[in-house]
Amino acid sequence: SVTVGDGPLGIAVHPIDGRVFVADWYLNRINVLRPVSLETIGQIAVGKSPSGVAFTPDGRWALSADRDSNAVSVVDAATLKVVAVIPVGERPFGVTVSADGQRAYTAKVKGDSVSVIDLERRAVVATVGVGLRPYAVALAGDLAFSTDQYAESVSVIDLTTMKKVKTIEVGGYPEGIGADPAGRYVY
Repeated sequence: SVTVGDGPLGIAVHPIDGRVFVADWYLNRINVLRPVSLETIGQIAVGKSPSGVAFTPDGRWALSADRDSNAVSVVDAATLKVVAVIPVGERPFGVTVSADGQRAYTAKVKGDSVSVIDLERRAVVATVGVGLRPYAVALAGDLAFSTDQYAESVSVIDLTTMKKVKTIEVGGYPEGIGADPAGRYVY
């Protein structure tokens, strides 16, 4: 086992070189680990209480959902420096990047909504209301799926209209969610 701080939470693997980025909730940083050996090779100071971590498909940018800063940090994955901080509203928790790397989606546990971020402009371009305490977002085709922990459901968002189109009851306190690479199934 490897120690990666006082409160490891979100984790993402760099899509090109395999480095592992782990958000540390209590120390307000992302620990960067070498693949296989899991030796710490860097640390990135981000906002307060980083939770979700995601990469753009080309591996150029890492995103950190910084819950208690109400923002998403954009990190240059090569230099390990924060290059932008995007205000997104209250309590972002999970963050997911589109397959084309143009947009990011962050679930906000206090705002009961998902913020849509244009990564080129580094700005929120839409906010979509979902169920109570959304934690994470998965993408499949032209749809986003948000786990709504306190609503015991998954909200379905049409990414063309940026509107919630369906609620799927799933049972007690859903948190994590993911889609298969073909976008056919969501788990």
